[in-house]
Amino acid sequence: MSRRLTLPAFAASLALLPLLACGGPYQGAPVPGPDSGPNVLTGTCRDYDFGAGTLDVVTGVSTALRMITFKIQESTEITVRGRRAELADLQANTVLRIEYHVTPQGNLADKITMVLDARGMREP
Repeated sequence: MSRRLTLPAFAASLALLPLLACGGPYQGAPVPGPDSGPNVLTGTCRDYDFGAGTLDVVTGVSTALRMITFKIQESTEITVRGRRAELADLQANTVLRIEYHVTPQGNLADKITMVLDARGMREP
């Protein structure tokens, strides 16, 4: 009688073991919703146009480089050396971290932070 009871218990234990070891059934990675937050990009400042309110940034890996244009508004927060700055304070060849949203009119920069200046010195 104990043999009949042991075999089903052993089979049930074997069936549950993968679920316990792996944390349950597989669940795919969460799909980001429409309000998943801003996009973030790190690139090198190439040029900016005061009249159009745009900033051109070069980004990529190795020889796969591309230039992306961002629209700058008055509400765009620009930080240089830990202080609030203006678009004119950014220089060519500085590395920037840009938080932005994609809109029908283009990429709208929300926040720009200088990561590395033109002399190669890291920001504090």
